[in-house]
Amino acid sequence: MPLFYEDLKKSFVSFQCLCLSISAKVTDQIIIPGYQGGALRGAFGKALKKIACPEKSPEEKQVCKNCILSSRCAYSYVFETPPPNDAEMLKKYPFIPHPYILNPAINSLNTYNRGDVFNFGITLVGRAVDYLPFIIYAFIRMGETGNGNGIGKLKKEQGKKPQRGGFQINKIHTLNAAGEESGAIYDNQILQQTDKTLCFDDAGLISSRYSSDQISLNFLTPLRIRYKNRLCDDPQFHILIRNLLRRLSSLNYFHCNQKLELPFKEIIEKAERIELVYNQTKWHDWSRYSGRQKKSMKLGGITGMATYKGNLADFMPLLVLGSWVNIGKQTGFGLGRYGLIF
Repeated sequence: MPLFYEDLKKSFVSFQCLCLSISAKVTDQIIIPGYQGGALRGAFGKALKKIACPEKSPEEKQVCKNCILSSRCAYSYVFETPPPNDAEMLKKYPFIPHPYILNPAINSLNTYNRGDVFNFGITLVGRAVDYLPFIIYAFIRMGETGNGNGIGKLKKEQGKKPQRGGFQINKIHTLNAAGEESGAIYDNQILQQTDKTLCFDDAGLISSRYSSDQISLNFLTPLRIRYKNRLCDDPQFHILIRNLLRRLSSLNYFHCNQKLELPFKEIIEKAERIELVYNQTKWHDWSRYSGRQKKSMKLGGITGMATYKGNLADFMPLLVLGSWVNIGKQTGFGLGRYGLIF
């Protein structure tokens, strides 16, 4: 059994996440120049606020922290995610890690025409699963065109108001621990309750199938990790594990109500002995305009393959968990998504 396995299992007793795959049919041409995750996140936040916020004009600036309903609001919890008043972690930060990850389709298109299939995914962590009906309804509204809804670039047609592209959700499937589609929870406009959340035991089961001393991580979307006060372009294994421990610790504490009790120093020292033997990553830049901050943001990171060699069995459960929730910065856009190749 891996060296830290029992410590990990005890620390992640409360951890759960729900991974969903969403398939939709395009009803009105969608144009998304650049990285799709930015358009998904912007449209999702706008739609969720519209259905959850009691204000008559929620699209206008509203300060969630001053709202008496914020502690029970789907939008405030999922999208703003302020730290609790009695939090022991991240006290100085205005926001904590969001309990969702939006994942655009890999190799997604820039233009979808009417009748095309439009796919994306979302992962919900901990208590965010309780807001599933709100989130699915937000996706339904997000696909409608007009009244500020829709997704992608505004299209200007003569004699018509500019509007974004639209879609209609066909099916929503849960994903198993290996990332494969499982049962449908939304079909024919009917949403079913699901108990198919993933937990640490699922990560342990996947980990036990592999005993190789070599593994490759395929960074599918830009990975933005800060190390020693700068964005890192060298994916050394210990840097990934440091970041992964921080991310999982925050998600587990704030959204699953459990603090990690792990030998962090020992884990990192062991991670430093894992060798990066093949690095085929490259820097990938993309930018987006933030409607909330009213400015353009440059959000580059590394993509591609990195291969590691050493005693990897101890880290396999952590790596599997990370493949569900992404790592690094801006995971809400789907950044930091990776696949495991043995």
